[in-house]
Amino acid sequence: FHGQITLMKAIANSFNIPAVKLIDRLTPAKVIRFARKLGISSPMQPNLSLGLGSGNFTPLEMASAYGVFANQGIYVAPMAITRVEDRDGTMLEENIPQAREVMKAVHAAMLTDMLKTAVEKGTGTRAKVKGYSVAGKTGTTNDCIDAWFNGFTPELVTVIQFGYDRPRQLGPKKTGGVVCCPVWNEFMTKVLKSYPQSEFPVPEGAVRARICMLSGKPASKGCP
Repeated sequence: FHGQITLMKAIANSFNIPAVKLIDRLTPAKVIRFARKLGISSPMQPNLSLGLGSGNFTPLEMASAYGVFANQGIYVAPMAITRVEDRDGTMLEENIPQAREVMKAVHAAMLTDMLKTAVEKGTGTRAKVKGYSVAGKTGTTNDCIDAWFNGFTPELVTVIQFGYDRPRQLGPKKTGGVVCCPVWNEFMTKVLKSYPQSEFPVPEGAVRARICMLSGKPASKGCP
């Protein structure tokens, strides 16, 4: 409906057709294999509706997957308990984070920059926290039954989901950007006071450049 557009613009504005076409080109099976690497274990049907959000995922799965983008391609399995000590301080049990590289750092950085644009000038603008770099993606299921915002900074990933236990509409136009982003913003504005203001890192061998969202090429003075 918008003609030929960049992936960055598609992600920023939640245009779904480019996602469906991309899955069609890559094949659903390849997309599912990659999602598994990011820690997604829920059932996924190998069809193009994956690009429309047909999978049913938990907030923990989403947080673990988005953590890969923030962590420059490194997946770390989520865990709730790091160690157990007795009352004398003797270590009874310790869980060491299990980490592995699942995507190239430069690819994670490129995707992070796209998701940062979604917060700066896309559907996630209500999540912006003054002085901090924020990236993320909104999500809304059919008829506003569920709403999401999966957001992250260089240090933290936080996922917000709205929905009823017995599925029903949240309300008209109650999208992820409308109901989830303000909650994410209010929570993270308080939490991030304990963290330094930092930019998402640029991996070795890569450079950050300003890109025209219309042409997808380096921006010039004539780029809107």
